[in-house]
Formats: sequence, structure tokens, C-alpha cells
Amino acid sequence: GCYLLGLGIESGVQEILDNAKKNQTLADTRRAVALCKKVGIRTMGHFIFGLPGETRETAEKTIQFLLSLDLDYMQSYCAVPYPKTEFGAMAKQKGWIRTVPWSQYDFGGTSIVDMKTLTPEDVTFFRERAFKKFYYRPLYLIKKIKEFSFHQLFTLSKFTRWMISKKKSKGASV
Repeated sequence: GCYLLGLGIESGVQEILDNAKKNQTLADTRRAVALCKKVGIRTMGHFIFGLPGETRETAEKTIQFLLSLDLDYMQSYCAVPYPKTEFGAMAKQKGWIRTVPWSQYDFGGTSIVDMKTLTPEDVTFFRERAFKKFYYRPLYLIKKIKEFSFHQLFTLSKFTRWMISKKKSKGASV
């Protein structure tokens, strides 16, 4: 009954994985994805930008790595220095945290960590760039469209019409 496996890949750079004490190699990741494909399990890779040691170059390498994996889906996040974690303690001790409100500690939002090797804006940029590079690939889009059933296309069409009508009605009331 398992049809999708989420893989905590986190980075496409071995040094970043080692800094995060992931105890995995890039080869392990490639092997895990290949094994899932072999037995027909879809894969979703989870990636974190802004871990200790991250630079513009390592972030770009991670994007290139994730594109090379033939994943079915991917998700990316900004590293968050949660209290009582090793990263949280390190970020606090080094003065990397740029915010105090707890509401800003959101791994799905923008970065709040400034490590000096990568600004929070850069981390957020690479997180968003990963999404765009992965999901807007022409071959990926064609593959996903081919997987759609008639029912799914019909449902998507109805949803799209509903969204357009909401947007028009919202604009008319302004």
C-alpha cells in the first residue's frame, strides 16, 4: 500500500550533510531513490537551504543534485534554528538569528538566519529557486500531464474556473 516515500535528503553537498550530522552520503541518496523507482514507489525529496556552511555555490549544487535525482516531487525549506536543537544553540551563540517573534520560526517561510556566508534573503531565494527549477521543467510538466486522468483534468478545470470567478468577483467589489 505504500505509494510515496518522503526522503530527508536536505542537501546535495556532502560537506553540508556532514555539518548537519546526517550520517548519509550522496550515493546513499541516489541508491534510495533508485530502489524506490525499481519497486514502483514514488519519491518526494525534502531539502533544507541555509544549514551551517551553506553558500551560494553549495545552494546551487543542491539544486543541481535534486534535479539529477529523478524525484517525483520535492519540497524545500529554510533552515530554522529551533530552540533546544544543536542548530538553534549554534545560531544563538554565533548571533545568526535575525528575529525574536516565535511566529517567524517557520520552516515553510522565509529565512531568519544570517550566517554571513549566505543572507536570509539568499536562503529564501534558493529555496524558491529550487521549486521553480524542479516544477517548471518542460519534461516534468509533460510527464505529470500524461499521468492525469480525465477525472483529474475535469476537476482541475472546474477549480481553475472557480478561482478565476473568485478573482473577478473580488476585483469587482474593490
